[in-house]
Amino acid sequence: MERIHVSVRPRPLSPEYAKTSPWRISGNSIFIPNSPSKFEFDHVFGEACKTEDVYRARTGDIVAAAVRGFNGTVFAYGQTSSGKTHTMRGSNSELGVIPLAVHDIFNIIQQEIDREFSIRMSYMEIYNEEINDLLAPDHRKLQIYESIERGIFVDGLREEIVTSAEQVLQLMACGESRRHIGETNMNVYSSRSHTIFRMPNLGSIKRSLLMCGLSNEVKHTLTFKTCPLSRKQTHTHSATCARWKCEYCHHMQYYTCSGESLNLSKRSWKT
Repeated sequence: MERIHVSVRPRPLSPEYAKTSPWRISGNSIFIPNSPSKFEFDHVFGEACKTEDVYRARTGDIVAAAVRGFNGTVFAYGQTSSGKTHTMRGSNSELGVIPLAVHDIFNIIQQEIDREFSIRMSYMEIYNEEINDLLAPDHRKLQIYESIERGIFVDGLREEIVTSAEQVLQLMACGESRRHIGETNMNVYSSRSHTIFRMPNLGSIKRSLLMCGLSNEVKHTLTFKTCPLSRKQTHTHSATCARWKCEYCHHMQYYTCSGESLNLSKRSWKT
């Protein structure tokens, strides 16, 4: 099992903020000069890098491994307006990490002449500790369960069978329109929920065995998560203030649990 790789994609600073920001970048380090504050990463991209550069540096290998039979997860984390959606989803002028991955998956499986693939997708959001299905708007407040047969799963989460990259991206666009958004001090259109896009049970079967009525099916899952860093907001309207406080508390609880899970994972890998 490989360790977690952490890469940083800095967003270009505005001229005003560039004059006041104390942080500097050198190689794969981010630091404050003449200060003990220094952070090392596996990779720090330049401000002028393209999203495809980010994808090819690491995510492309994770996608290729998923098609071969390994589970993989890509996790985007950052504060409001840092560029998470731009990097993961992309724009009209530049494909994001998820569209690039989806296109790669279908390109790879088209070249696999000896295996039959079954491709599914799901798309959900976690908002204030409630799980909502973005592909089925009536599927709200879903519950997480665990069983011997299925492992950990979200009961009632729709999984769509997909046959092309275009179909996947169209379903994602529909799901995006159902997300929770809100205005912050830094971003007029800010996503307020965690989203998880999955291609579960990315199964493949050898065609020769399938023709004989046998099966050596391999199932694995590719997951993309986008997690906003909630910031404390100042509002004069009591209802709005209460909503932001609720979001902030749930976000902090989520990150605390995520950090503990990652620490446990790292310890188990070392043993």
